[in-house]
Amino acid sequence: MKHILISITLALLMMSCSAFLSSEGKVTDGPYTGYFDDGTLKQTGLIKRGEMQGSWKFYYPDGNLYAEGFYRNGALDTRDTLVLPEQGRIGKWTFYYAGGSIKKVGSYEDELMMGLWHFYTEGGVLDGKGKYHGGDGSQLGASGVPMHGRDGDWSFYYPNGKLRSFYEFLEGELHGISLSYFESGNLRSESFYEHGAQDSSSYGLHDSGNLWYRVNYEDGDRIGSQEEWYDNGQASSTWTFVDGQPQGKQFGWFENGQMMYVRAFDQGKEKGVYQAWHMNGNLEFEKTLIDGVVNGISKAWYENGQLKYTVDYIDGEIQKDITFWDEAGNISTEALVKVETSHGTFVVDVYEDDTPLHAENFKQLAADSALNGIYFHRIITDFVVQGGDPLTRDNEDRSDDGTGGIGVEIKAEIGLPHLRGTLGAARDNNPEKLSSGSQFYICLKDLPQLDDNYTVFGEVVLGMEVIDRMATFETDDANNPIEPITIISTEVASSF
Repeated sequence: MKHILISITLALLMMSCSAFLSSEGKVTDGPYTGYFDDGTLKQTGLIKRGEMQGSWKFYYPDGNLYAEGFYRNGALDTRDTLVLPEQGRIGKWTFYYAGGSIKKVGSYEDELMMGLWHFYTEGGVLDGKGKYHGGDGSQLGASGVPMHGRDGDWSFYYPNGKLRSFYEFLEGELHGISLSYFESGNLRSESFYEHGAQDSSSYGLHDSGNLWYRVNYEDGDRIGSQEEWYDNGQASSTWTFVDGQPQGKQFGWFENGQMMYVRAFDQGKEKGVYQAWHMNGNLEFEKTLIDGVVNGISKAWYENGQLKYTVDYIDGEIQKDITFWDEAGNISTEALVKVETSHGTFVVDVYEDDTPLHAENFKQLAADSALNGIYFHRIITDFVVQGGDPLTRDNEDRSDDGTGGIGVEIKAEIGLPHLRGTLGAARDNNPEKLSSGSQFYICLKDLPQLDDNYTVFGEVVLGMEVIDRMATFETDDANNPIEPITIISTEVASSF
């Protein structure tokens, strides 16, 4: 009997100190400690009747705390990855950066974000705060803060603590006033929204207080005149809109008052002659459009007035004969790269002086036809069009698109700015910022936030309208265009 009592006592002690296991080896009741495959601590908490209950903590592989909060009837994830189960989250939760500082703090109800949340920078400074009502953590805003479920007033701040922006939300949509400020504290812009659509007058100011722009909206559509000014009071542009579409002649000026461009539209489609000038008054380019499509001979000039190139378009497509000249008036001998895609042709000038490694690599890829058959796998409106991954040739399986390369990396040559039409080299998150040997992206607009992080090695000198057309394609949840855009062929030459 004595031995039996001892055995029972030991069994009870073991049950109180560790979790019960089912016949399949899964935790069903008691304290739980999970580990990564290398043995480092991953998570701790309590299991009752096979479900996560009470307080839980999760850790980075290096041992630092990742998140802590509460579960009610949560479903445990035992994979060897840092995954926080969403089912059952309740009450206050705190998330941390890898360095240990708080990343965000807020509460959940029935797995959804509710009430007041605070978001912080990695340096511990308050970045933004606001309320949620049923947020699911999706639709990240510019600051990386989820937009879904926002409700009421939201504020974001500069590192110096001054207000950066203020928004009013209703049931996850912008509704009411929207304000932004310069770091100096001066007002930058003011807009109004009705259930997510911009409405009424919107205006912006320079940091000096001088008027920057003025636009009118109705149910999200621009109407009437849109005007912009430089800080010195000189007009920057004047456009007219009808039902959200540009209509009639549109004008732009340089800060010195010199004409920058003249364009014409009919119900949103560009028509007639589109002319643009250099700041010194010399013509920069001229092309003719019919219903928004380029047709006929297009020409471009250097700032000194010398002809730069002529090219023939038919229904928006570049034809075979393309001639380039240098600034002295001689037929150009500079090597360019022509890229023919399934949806049009564009020509790239690589920066051999500033980025010799990347320039030579891209030219070699083109000369070797190494990009042929590759798809553009990533399109984000107002951001980039990206391609160059050999794994995209297998278009039936898109799950690995964007993860491949040619097996080599290129030393970073960072320094040039990300301007509209420039080519940048994609890369993974490596400390040396080494570039992919084949993946590249094209900027759809100026992207200064990418400067000093990626190598810019060229620019589209002809056919940017093809890139803009790509940007309108419908994409899937991974930003991969549903209708494939394929590189058919590439050619390196000075004229084509």
